[in-house]
Amino acid sequence: MDYVSPVSPAVVARLQALTHSSYLHAFSINNYPRPDQSIKDTVDSAEEQHRKSVRQDIRTLDELIKKQEDAIRGLKSQIEKLHKREEATPEKIAIAKLKALKNGSESYFDELPWLPEDDSGINTLLTLRSVLKVIEANREGVTNAERELEEARKTVRRERGWVAAAQELEKELDRKIDELEGTDRQAENPKKRERKQIEAYEKQTKEMTQTSARLKRELQKFVTERLGTAVAVEEAGGPVTGSKLNMVELKSYLAIGEEGGPGRKTKVAKAKERGQKRLDDIWGNQDEEGASIRHEKKAGEELLELIEKLVNTMLHDDPHIYTRLTRESAASRYLVRSFVATLHPKDALRIRLLDFGGKMEGGS
Repeated sequence: MDYVSPVSPAVVARLQALTHSSYLHAFSINNYPRPDQSIKDTVDSAEEQHRKSVRQDIRTLDELIKKQEDAIRGLKSQIEKLHKREEATPEKIAIAKLKALKNGSESYFDELPWLPEDDSGINTLLTLRSVLKVIEANREGVTNAERELEEARKTVRRERGWVAAAQELEKELDRKIDELEGTDRQAENPKKRERKQIEAYEKQTKEMTQTSARLKRELQKFVTERLGTAVAVEEAGGPVTGSKLNMVELKSYLAIGEEGGPGRKTKVAKAKERGQKRLDDIWGNQDEEGASIRHEKKAGEELLELIEKLVNTMLHDDPHIYTRLTRESAASRYLVRSFVATLHPKDALRIRLLDFGGKMEGGS
């Protein structure tokens, strides 16, 4: 059974003609082989077409060069004519040059620059030149990198040698130092060693004495300026030492004045009078020369005297020995509340300092 095409023979013939024409057009552009050509003929045809393209490009470039040369000659002739004129001045010549440059630039930029055709051989040459430049630059970069790497390796090897030499030198110095120190210890005279120990002890004692004197001066200043007033106020029946820090309020407890008007005394005034009478009973109100006694000064002196007595007892006697008080004073109560001293568990008139050194040495 014969195959019957659904397309008419006329349409088939037209498609075949169009296909053949398209192939011939592609051949003319891309050097495809013609159906009636051999491989050698195709190569010869491609070379001939390439030569034609190169010759055409050369002619185009020659025309561009000639055009530019004509433009340059025209500008030169205009400048020469301008120089030959009698009325030509340097200013006019400069203006004419600028106008010529302006006209030349405008005429140049008005036209698009020449570019080779798509099938021109110049494109291949330009591409090849760019590729060669990139290859050469990469080669130079690789060469420079290899040279820098080799220099870095040399530097590392050199510095490793220096480090090894320094380590050996350090070991030798340590060995020599140990040897010299051992020699000094063996050759040191026992008397000389004892003298050094005595000098170190004396130096430490001197530093401790200076520190103790400085602390004592600071304590005396603090007691005289602030703490003595607070202790005197507590002795007078006022707030306990440390509960009030305003010196104006504390001194007001020791001041006696008329409060509430004449003929009548308030509770505050009566309390102050009782406190003043108590202070007078303890320290009196006048000294041997008849001058008024400052009770805050007496309270401070009593506190300092008690602290000094307790410290001397701890340093020179047994630190666990108690010191007997003549009375239960505000100064002793303040030291106990501050955890500086402690009372005897069975006798409130016996007091001693807490053993701070023993606690620290014991780790508590």
